[in-house]
Amino acid sequence: MVTRKKLLRWAWIIGVALFGFLLYKIGPRQIWEDIKKLTWLSFLILIFLRMIFWASRTLIWQIVYRSYECQASFLNLLSARLAGNAVSFLTPGAFFGGE
Repeated sequence: MVTRKKLLRWAWIIGVALFGFLLYKIGPRQIWEDIKKLTWLSFLILIFLRMIFWASRTLIWQIVYRSYECQASFLNLLSARLAGNAVSFLTPGAFFGGE
């Protein structure tokens, strides 16, 4: 029987292996060159798309809260979602903190 711990370990190993493979196939120099091609306009478009993503996720959470007859403002939920994402991003694993 596969335990959750083993499954997470294999997912981590596969993820690191895929990242290494892509880094090897594409090459660090090419990745850096592509990053340098990023213009301010394209960067702002990416930020705008990310804001739409977070707003939609927050709206979904607001709908879930209302279905449980809880009230929370959009701004409070957005702050909580962003804080949870930040903690998840900064901790060594997704299941040690954050979401």
